[in-house]
Amino acid sequence: MGGLARRATRISEIRKQEHKVLLLEAGDAFGPYMPIERKKARLLVQAMGQLGYDAYNLGARELGFGQEFIKTQTQQWKIPLLCANLIRTKEGSLFAAPYTVKDLGGFRVAILGLISARFHPPRNRPEDEELVVQDPISRASQIVEHLRSESNLIVVLGHLTMEEAEQLAEKVPGIQAIILAWGMGVIDPPVKIGETLILSAGTRGTHLGELYLHLDQNNRVISYYSRLTPLGRNIPDDPTIRGLITSYGLESPPQD
Repeated sequence: MGGLARRATRISEIRKQEHKVLLLEAGDAFGPYMPIERKKARLLVQAMGQLGYDAYNLGARELGFGQEFIKTQTQQWKIPLLCANLIRTKEGSLFAAPYTVKDLGGFRVAILGLISARFHPPRNRPEDEELVVQDPISRASQIVEHLRSESNLIVVLGHLTMEEAEQLAEKVPGIQAIILAWGMGVIDPPVKIGETLILSAGTRGTHLGELYLHLDQNNRVISYYSRLTPLGRNIPDDPTIRGLITSYGLESPPQD
């Protein structure tokens, strides 16, 4: 996650300016499956915990260090791990929570996690279970209908292809935003299909994606504004996160 300490600085600035803020990760935040990257992954999740991330969607790389690694790390730092369509074959149960609902002063935001049907879950450790991916579109259709009555706004975090995201927007009404992560690059300005925005902050953590939604008195979205903030050296390091990086013996922030 490039610019991790600078990312923390920008997040702090936003929270001082805005009252209702969600901090989300759409997945594939880890690096390649090498020993040093495992250390960086531990650092990354701890930093996310300290920064108060509201949800973390499972991507392909999150399973690279074994299935229990990502579950243990996110549980330790109290970050909701999401994926509504990744199933344990033997038990028939979900590998992670399908969604979480956040209450922002009476405004309820449902956050749903999905992974691509093209993803083939690896078994990199002897203890890893066999996992199967359900069709994300049909799975989302089942869940979103319920979430529409439980929330004011629905956001999807998707480790999806652009084609899948477009199908999701077209076939499943009621989703306000789909935030993507799977190496398709930056999507800015957002692509709008019907009432659904599709956006991505790109790869390697070099930018912080920001989406601002303006609501009327009935909590309906009436306008929006998005921006990508480059996490360049003009942004100072957050001292707490910089200290955390140093404590791990890493001179520069990890890259995803």
